[in-house]
Amino acid sequence: MRSESVVRIAGGVIALLIAATVGAGRGRQSAPLSRDSGLIAVQKFVIPMYSPAARQALIQGDVVAVVDVSSDGTVKRITRLSGPPLLAGHVRDALLQWTFMMRGARTTELSIRFQFTLKGAHSQDLKAVSVSGRLPELVQITANPPQTDRP
Repeated sequence: MRSESVVRIAGGVIALLIAATVGAGRGRQSAPLSRDSGLIAVQKFVIPMYSPAARQALIQGDVVAVVDVSSDGTVKRITRLSGPPLLAGHVRDALLQWTFMMRGARTTELSIRFQFTLKGAHSQDLKAVSVSGRLPELVQITANPPQTDRP
């Protein structure tokens, strides 16, 4: 089983690509997602940007998306999206770039929760503190809070 991760930070845009390949021999799979779904693995994962406006307004919280994944592994559509609008738009943009390795020839519905948190040292510059979670069900994005004029 082989997995490669690349993190790219450019102009405040954070992208994480995870390339997963199906293991050789005995049908082993990398990054299993669900026993009951047609999903096998996340092939490409793009992290939603923590919006500068949301960060400045100290907006934190969850964005929940329900997506239909086509049999070719692309996100066919986002059927539901809830959460703070300044974060939800970036989640939508990122999800439309996700791809999956699929098993079967049917569309699969998938619910994904993105947790946005501000934590750490205050700075005017946006710095990704951490990205973690359990793909594809949960993605946790923690960024540093903005500098404030308050004492």
